[in-house]
Order: sequence, then C-alpha cells, then structure tokens
Amino acid sequence: MVDDKTFKPIDKNKRKIKISFTIEAEDLDSAKIHGKSVAEQILAIMCLKTNVGAIVDDFDVFEISNIEPKVEEGNRSIVVRDVAKIKDEVFVGIRLEEKLLNEIIRFFNALERIKDDEREYILRMLYWYNKAVLEKDDINRFMLLWTALEVWKTYKFGSSIGGKHKEKMKTTLQRYGYEGNFDDIYDLRCDIFHEGVREGVKRHLPLLEQCIHRILDELKEYLVDNP
Repeated sequence: MVDDKTFKPIDKNKRKIKISFTIEAEDLDSAKIHGKSVAEQILAIMCLKTNVGAIVDDFDVFEISNIEPKVEEGNRSIVVRDVAKIKDEVFVGIRLEEKLLNEIIRFFNALERIKDDEREYILRMLYWYNKAVLEKDDINRFMLLWTALEVWKTYKFGSSIGGKHKEKMKTTLQRYGYEGNFDDIYDLRCDIFHEGVREGVKRHLPLLEQCIHRILDELKEYLVDNP
C-alpha cells in the first residue's frame, strides 16, 4: 500500500522536486525495495505527463514508525517514509506547477488500481521510454524506443513466442500511424540490434518517436478515463 503521496518543489524555480510517500512493509529491507519501485513508477508517470526524462538522484528511508503486531502471522508491520529527489538539471526550463503535480499523482493512483499484469506492461514500457528521452546518442535512443514499442506490442497483441513477432510489430506500428515503410525500419532494427549499424537512424528516428507519442496519448486518455 502507498499512502500520503506529496510532490513538493524545493527551490524557487521549481527545478527540483521532492517526492514523499508512506508505504507499509514487514521490515526495513522490504520497505527499501518497495520504495525504490514506487519511485521508479512515479518517474515513469512524470515522463508520461511531461515528456521529460528523469532519474532518482537520492533515495532515503528517513522514518520508521507505527509498528503494528500481526498476531495471526506472528510478525509485525512497519510503516516507513521514503524520499526521492530529482536532479536539478532534469527539469531545467520546465515549471512543474501544483496543478501538473496533482495530475501526476492522479495518474499514479489510476495506475495503482488497474490489474497487476496490465500495470507491469505499462510501467515497463514507460521505463524504457524514460531512458530513451534521457539518451543523447541516436542509435541508443532508437534501441530504447524500439524496446518500449515491443513491450507495448506484447501488452496490446500478446506474446510473440512461437513466431509472428514481425507481423505483430507491423500491426502495432500501423495501428499508431507509423508513416514510414515498415520493412525499412524493421530491417534497420535488425541491423542495429545485431550489427550495430548506424546508417539510416536519423531518418527513421523521428517517425518512430511520432508513433510512440501516439501510444502515450492513448495511454493518457486511458488513465484519465479510469481515475
């Protein structure tokens, strides 16, 4: 369980955000593991909402309290408070107003309420997208965006185990309005992943990004409709 979520700008330019939340766990180690997972989820939602990549700069469990014995299990429940700080440079040039921070919290809450397997696919896709946004190298950015797309393909059209991977990737790109030639970008994907080829990346990368942005727009609508 995740409670008491707050997002607080901690400098006057709102370029650094402190995220705090309370979680319940059986011991401190479990609390740290769960807390870091929650922090990554929040960063994924931030990236979805702002299209700005973010990383955890600092993480700390700074309070242990509310020890509640569980008689039926013979152990105890410990409530801890975790803090994640975002690096200054992540939000340079972007003002995260209170309204936007509240929307991020609402998206997080909506995601918490959907089924576990569905949430896992969404968060994994956003994890790779967040890394892609942070990446400066074109070939690495392409690989990260393609990985995000493959996760989304599995989420929407099922696993490709046993074949039909290429066919399902084509269906995914077509569904989200990919404007280039599928065979060209798929061949490029194979060359990059298996040979490290760079030629053609700059031409295909903007088209792939447009496709990913349409996926993100659909996801945002889904979360708005499932508050």
